Amino acid sequence: MPKLNPEKHKQWTQKLRQFKASGLSASQWCKLHSESYSEFSYYKEMYSASERVTFQELQPEQNDPPSTSPIEISYGPIAIKITPPYSAGTLELCLNALRTCYH
Repeated sequence: MPKLNPEKHKQWTQKLRQFKASGLSASQWCKLHSESYSEFSYYKEMYSASERVTFQELQPEQNDPPSTSPIEISYGPIAIKITPPYSAGTLELCLNALRTCYH
């Protein structure tokens, strides 16, 4: 999944929410808002894929020593921020959960 700049991500998130709330077909919505149907379809599919991700609770391993530095992982529209205290096991669980979302 290509990475969007934050402003474009915000714009398309808002546009897709407006579309969902409108009750219009994609074609009608694009005409009404002067959007390219092919560009709309591209972002709709990209965000639909990210919405299929389900919540996965992560439990740290008990024997790992905690870290003191925060970590932020971003992949497409998904961002995971891990704040201290956390362990290497917690980070590994987060990365594995992210991997399962895109394989």
